[in-house]
Amino acid sequence: MQQNTNIGSNQQDLKAKKRRAAQTARLFTLQFQLIFR
Repeated sequence: MQQNTNIGSNQQDLKAKKRRAAQTARLFTLQFQLIFR
């Protein structure tokens, strides 16, 4: 029973990590644009 809940939480964690990665990528691209104008 716990395995099912763990799988669901893992999927949510992956989604959160993807969101964080996208946000950090946007920040890095903005910083690079400012630096390399």
